[in-house]
Amino acid sequence: PDYAVNTSSVYFSPQNVSSEIDSFEVCIISTNLGRAIQDSFIVEMTRVFPDNSSEYYSRLIPATLYKDTIRFKIPVDIGRALGMNRFDIMLDAFNEITEVTELNNSTSVQLLISSSDIIPVYPYEYAVVPDTIINLYASTASPFVSPADYIFEIDTTDSFNSAFKTSQIVYQSAGLLNWTLPFPMTLLGDSVVYYWRVSKNIPGNYSWRESSFQFIPGKRGWGQAHFFQFKNDDYQYVTFNRPQRQFDFVNNVLAISAQTGYYPNIAWTEEWIKVNGVIKGQWHCTGNLGNGLKFAVFNPQTGEMWTSYRADVSGGVNQIWKNIHCQSYDVSTFDYAVGDSLKQQDIVNFIDSVPDGWWILAMSHRNHNAENYIEDLYQAFESFGSGVIRSLPNNLPYIIYGQKASPIGSAQESVGSSISDIITLPASITTNWNQGYIKSTRIGPASQWESLHWRENPYAGLQTDSVSLYVLGKKFNGTVDTLIYALPPIQDSLDIYDLYNRIDANTYPYLHLLIKMRDDTENTPAQMDRWQVLFEGVPETALHPTINFSFYNDTVQEGENISFSIATKNISEYDFPDSLMISYWIVDRFNTEQPILTHKTAMHPAGDTIIDSLSFSTHGIQGLYSFWVEVNPIDTATGFYDQLEQYHFNNIGRCYFFVGKDRINPMLDVTFDGVHILNRDIVSAKAEIRIRLDDENPFLIMDEMSDTANFRLYLKHPNSTTLERIYFYSGGQEQLRFIPASYPDNVAEVLFPGDFKQDGIYRLYVQATDKSGNYSGDLDYEIEFEVINKATITEVLNWPNPFSTKTHFVFTLTGSEIPTYFTIQIMTITGKIVREISIEELGNIHIGRNITEYAWDGRDQYGDLLANGVYLYRIICNLNGEAIEKNPTAASKYFVKEFGKMYLMR
Repeated sequence: PDYAVNTSSVYFSPQNVSSEIDSFEVCIISTNLGRAIQDSFIVEMTRVFPDNSSEYYSRLIPATLYKDTIRFKIPVDIGRALGMNRFDIMLDAFNEITEVTELNNSTSVQLLISSSDIIPVYPYEYAVVPDTIINLYASTASPFVSPADYIFEIDTTDSFNSAFKTSQIVYQSAGLLNWTLPFPMTLLGDSVVYYWRVSKNIPGNYSWRESSFQFIPGKRGWGQAHFFQFKNDDYQYVTFNRPQRQFDFVNNVLAISAQTGYYPNIAWTEEWIKVNGVIKGQWHCTGNLGNGLKFAVFNPQTGEMWTSYRADVSGGVNQIWKNIHCQSYDVSTFDYAVGDSLKQQDIVNFIDSVPDGWWILAMSHRNHNAENYIEDLYQAFESFGSGVIRSLPNNLPYIIYGQKASPIGSAQESVGSSISDIITLPASITTNWNQGYIKSTRIGPASQWESLHWRENPYAGLQTDSVSLYVLGKKFNGTVDTLIYALPPIQDSLDIYDLYNRIDANTYPYLHLLIKMRDDTENTPAQMDRWQVLFEGVPETALHPTINFSFYNDTVQEGENISFSIATKNISEYDFPDSLMISYWIVDRFNTEQPILTHKTAMHPAGDTIIDSLSFSTHGIQGLYSFWVEVNPIDTATGFYDQLEQYHFNNIGRCYFFVGKDRINPMLDVTFDGVHILNRDIVSAKAEIRIRLDDENPFLIMDEMSDTANFRLYLKHPNSTTLERIYFYSGGQEQLRFIPASYPDNVAEVLFPGDFKQDGIYRLYVQATDKSGNYSGDLDYEIEFEVINKATITEVLNWPNPFSTKTHFVFTLTGSEIPTYFTIQIMTITGKIVREISIEELGNIHIGRNITEYAWDGRDQYGDLLANGVYLYRIICNLNGEAIEKNPTAASKYFVKEFGKMYLMR
């Protein structure tokens, strides 16, 4: 088999995902390019959010026979999702099936998740600002929507019901909106926290988005200094009690369950460990046919599970715990093989490392091999309460849940009665409700960290709390490290902790604060008063179509240029350190991306506006496309945004356009020495054949050398049955000359300088297409022509004859050169010459059939009208002084001694 997926085989349902829906489907078309087999494999999907956090999904599916559509239904998660989301997909994620190639098993696609909402962007959420005059900025999630009324509100409470509340309605097109507050920050004094929100102004149907900031003169950074600002923090065993305006510990009972059997009597998906119904461990790294044990370890106070970290893995083995770790991510379970004493000793060491009082869950995968354990392993199982391990038969499904350092026989144990049994063991943990933590929202990004300030108060003044603060650093790739451990409460008036010399913002641009609280006496947590981090921030730019936006056109003809321009404004007080990068691309209906341009524009200081524009051709594309612009995109070399910003959702814009296919056939014109000939006409042995292709499309100009591929010429020689392709070059020699078209006529020409040395009938075929592949007609151009290399001339006939007002002269020339001297003499029947017509008067004369442009009007040399009657005429011609041989025709019998007759009748 050969399982394949690419960007075109991934789509979303619905196609456009927004905050108005709660979930959507990622649809993956898996194709087998090789032999079909009966098997199964894992499909993995990782969703990377705009803030670089991620969620992992996997599914076991039957192996694809030809084509299958795999669907993952996932929540929108609007809290993190707004902006560009990336989905990394891999078929046969563990390479369980041998394939022709594994290189086509993975792909990445992007999805813009939008919203009709307007979102506060500046001051940043929880910002500490020093400015006395504040501009509130908000961005619409979709920058290119129609103008509307938007309402801003500001207050000192998040209920927005105080007497201080102020509001303003702003009518504007989408993009970046702002409201300059009508009062100075000094009005209410230092350190006041303000709440503000914004929505479309639809009375009775507001969709508020809220933010807050604190005014402190001379300071910049992040802070939560009002009780309501703590409501969106992350709480573990602590609750945000809004009615009482206090923090409380919670009670929590974790439901733990495990299920196993002996594969294949149980599907691998049915072997699991669950906590509160959520699978925490599934499958086993020894594979379907391997034998072993799966362990989970639980903290008796928090219920948290031990984690096997991917970072500790080398060669598929966790180097700390010696468990088998086959996943590409961190897991909360530990898999061990049991086949020999060395592997069993690894399990002994693992169990011995678990602290007394912690809970251990173990379950078998196929054969646990208990009949052959080393003594230390029997004792290890007994150390967390096993009473059956020494008498446990091999191959019977087995689950045990016990507490470390508990008596033998105290553990919950379940043993199958036969190899075919599927067993389940339910259990629970009641945590200690005397401790917990509060973790702040993300702080930053920062260009330089400065200082940390925090203050807490004991609950009801009781001094029974144990409180410590941790500072967590987050790297660009999402890795989180604890940078500062267990800071005690600061008692002095300055309550400052220096960060400038401790944390490098280039390594850790983001921070989280985490306060751990414990109270073994009163079971009441400390009450947070405030915590603040002062730092130098980063700039923020946002698309601002109100200043400049143009898009020409949303419906174009193939080949027509599309022009686009957009403004982006730096709304922050910080300069971008480098030139601003902007990227453009288009996406077709099959989700295939086509890059247009990525370039550096200009430096972008605080308050600056950049207007960028581009124009691109639609040559080669048809149908519905989306056009994308992204300011400050991801640098492909690093995988991170080119420069640090606070937000990114307001850097992306999308427009749709339709390209109508060029369906009109071009016009083909072929001449020989400038003349349109009839089939089997005589032409010069050195005739210049000119092929003109006239395309009505003024946008797809045939002006490139590659356009020569649009012409095909074939020639069949006399007495030959085969067609010879005439190429533009042969043996390094030019055979055809291309004359490019120019705007606006769009007429390309091909010159074929003939050199037909063989007399006889030739046949010419010409095929031609325009740049869109439209043929010049349903049938190829085809014509036969005759070549006579010898220079001859037929008798010259006048036509019409008789005539009244004018008469032309008709004759045929052969050879490759026209006569150098050619005169027609007209005379009376007595031999008096009344008119001589020179070759210059006759106009264009060419090899082949000639009907002169000139017509004699029956006047003499002086312009006087001649009388009616019969006149004689003859031709005098030569080629380079040599007489030209007469070529007899059926009309030759009407000439006597080279004289012909004409009759003038008025």
